[in-house]
Amino acid sequence: PPPPPKVSIIIPCYNAEMYLRECIESVLKQTLFDIEIIFINDGSTDSSAEILQQFATQDERIIVVEQVHSGAGAARNLGISLACGEYLSILDADDFFEPDMLERTYINAKQFDSDLVLFKSKEFPNSKYFYPMTYGLKKNNISKVPFSKFDNPKKFFQVTNAQCHTKLFKRAFINKYNIIFQNIKTTNDIKFAWVALYKAAKISYVDKIFVHHRRHNNSTTATRGNYPFCIFDAINGILDECKIDDSIKFSFYKQITCICAYEYNCCNKELKKEFLKKWKYFLKTIPLPHLYFSLLMYGNVIIRQCASVISRK
Repeated sequence: PPPPPKVSIIIPCYNAEMYLRECIESVLKQTLFDIEIIFINDGSTDSSAEILQQFATQDERIIVVEQVHSGAGAARNLGISLACGEYLSILDADDFFEPDMLERTYINAKQFDSDLVLFKSKEFPNSKYFYPMTYGLKKNNISKVPFSKFDNPKKFFQVTNAQCHTKLFKRAFINKYNIIFQNIKTTNDIKFAWVALYKAAKISYVDKIFVHHRRHNNSTTATRGNYPFCIFDAINGILDECKIDDSIKFSFYKQITCICAYEYNCCNKELKKEFLKKWKYFLKTIPLPHLYFSLLMYGNVIIRQCASVISRK
C-alpha cells in the first residue's frame, strides 16, 4: 500500500458557498503536495455540495463526505476518524491559508517530533481590513523548544489561544488520548485544543501568520451570543479529561476567566444576568481559596470593562 499522506486537512462545511472556493483554492495551492483534504458537508442547503464535488473531480486528494446536519464538532470528529495522515490540520470553510502553511509546520513538527505545532492567524471582518490575532501565539511565554506544560507552568495557557486552526496535531497523539470535539453550538474547539495542549509532551511553533480567519454575520463566532453557556460545557469537558497540575492551575483559571469575560461580552443582553450567576458559581468551585478570590477580583474588573463597552453602544 502507498505511504499515508503527511497531513490530513479536515474542513467541516455548512452553507459556505460564498467563501468555499477561496478556501479550497488556498488549500490546493499548498506547497506541501502530499496531503489529503477531507471535506465534511454538514447538510448544507446551499450550493456547497456542488462546489465540493466540482473540485473533487479535479483533484483526487479531495474527499467529500456527506452527513445530516449535526454541527461542526460532529463533522470534525467524523473527519478525524477517516483521516490517514501523519498530522492533522483542522480548518474552517470560510477561511483561507498561506501556501507554505502545511510545509513549514510539517517540517517543524518533524524537526522536533512534535505532538503539537503552534502558529499565528489574522482575523478580518472583510477583504479590506486585516489585523493580527496576537493571542494565536505568544512566544515570549515559551522558554524552550520543544516545550510542555512543565517548562513555564505559570504562563502555560497564555502561550496560545483555544482555536484549532492555529495548530497542527500529530494524529497518533490525538488517537492515543482519544481527544474529540464536543458537539455543542459554539466553543466546540476549546476542549479539543486545550486538552491537546495540556497532554502534549512536545510542543513547537512557527512564528508566522498562516491563517486568514474570516468573521462575518453568518459565522459561528458572530452568532455565539445566542449560546453563551456552551463555554461552561467546554470548561467542564477539559476538567473531566485533565487533572490540572497545581503548578498550572493559576494559568488555566486565569485564561478561563478571560474567555468567560469574552463570552459575557458577546452574549445577548437578556442572558447576561444568568451568565454571571453561572460564572460566579463556577469560580467558587476552584479548589484553591486564594485562587478563587484573586480570580474573582480579576474577573470583576473585566466584567466592569465589558459592561462599560456595552453601555456605550
